[in-house]
Amino acid sequence: MSTHETTPAGAPDPEWDALIANASVWDGDGFRPTVAAVVANPLPEVSADPAGTIPLTPAWVKSGAGWKGRGRVARVNSVHGFRRWVRRQGGEHGHAAQVWRGFARTTRWVKGVEGGDIDRAKHEARRAQEAYRAARRAYAHKLIPGDKKNKLAKVMDDASKDSAAAMTALVKVRKATRARRAWRASAVAAPLVAAEVGSVLALGDITNGSLVACAATSFVLALIGRRTEAGETWTSDSVALGDGGKLTDETLNAAYRDAGVLKDDQVLKLLSPVALTRDGDAYEVVFDLPSGMPTDKALSAVKGLASAMGVSITQVHQGRGEREGRIHLRVNLRIPFTGKPSPGPLLTVGRMDLFKPVPMGVSMRGKSIETDWVERSGLFGGEPGAGKSAAVNNVLLAAALDPSTRLTSRTGRRGSTSSRSSRLPR
Repeated sequence: MSTHETTPAGAPDPEWDALIANASVWDGDGFRPTVAAVVANPLPEVSADPAGTIPLTPAWVKSGAGWKGRGRVARVNSVHGFRRWVRRQGGEHGHAAQVWRGFARTTRWVKGVEGGDIDRAKHEARRAQEAYRAARRAYAHKLIPGDKKNKLAKVMDDASKDSAAAMTALVKVRKATRARRAWRASAVAAPLVAAEVGSVLALGDITNGSLVACAATSFVLALIGRRTEAGETWTSDSVALGDGGKLTDETLNAAYRDAGVLKDDQVLKLLSPVALTRDGDAYEVVFDLPSGMPTDKALSAVKGLASAMGVSITQVHQGRGEREGRIHLRVNLRIPFTGKPSPGPLLTVGRMDLFKPVPMGVSMRGKSIETDWVERSGLFGGEPGAGKSAAVNNVLLAAALDPSTRLTSRTGRRGSTSSRSSRLPR
């Protein structure tokens, strides 16, 4: 019996190592020895968001200006929400109207449909009584033969029985109706009594408990009467932007349909959400019109859009996008240049340089407009009171704030005085 020595599993195997070192692969021209691949750089770290689905949070959101901007947007939304609530109260969607509809519907439910059964039983009883009276009047005649008199007596007896049966049926129907209405009234009153008792026990005061119970009852009745008699339910989308409503995807499509831009089966392709700007002064959105629709069709419908949104035409601004059919829409929440004017930037600067653009005012979007006046001339025109003098004085103020500029004046032929500014050599 012979024994064989074996290499332990954890020990190196020289034969296997030599085999791997002399191994070759076919590279197209012949067999070449394999060379171990050397990784110069480690594998890159796997991104925590390889699909790019984590939303990007701008840096300004966490800054003081970001908090201030969000606070202003929240304040604007709160004001609009209060205005919507106030405007609702005067119509059929108001809370008072909802409570009244809820009370009326609850009352009708308590009364039920048994009133028709009572009316039918009343009618049958009335007819039976009239038949009995007619039979009795016919029997009361004296000049009637005996056999015919007996027949009239039998008819009168039958009419009397029918009248009694009809009255019995009427009483039975009324009794059953009262029982059903009492059961439904109890079902309605039980929650009210429970709310009253619970409020009194919780608050320890019958006055406060009654107020809480009334508030709860009004809330429930408003929920019952939330839908109008026509079946409509109030939503914020049914309120125009000018009445304190919001501009949403639904209201935007509805406005373009009302303006005649879209058909009933067409919708806008939104490329950005409909949202307030950072300062909370306007709504902005970018969208594409339906395929094949030219941009001019939407740009020419600005009056219809303003009417559908309930705003002034000066509050709606549509701009052409990067390609045909793309619209950049901005809807201001108030008419431009109608609020309190803000002080110009030239009132707070210490000095100016005329070789740099001069701020001349603000656009309808509230952005500053700057104009370069180097080697240029300007013509200011407009109707009286349009601001020509203020615009000229704005340029003169910028020149006066430049230490290297000399201001001179001259008198024209008719005695008018004009001013000009010239740049001194440096």
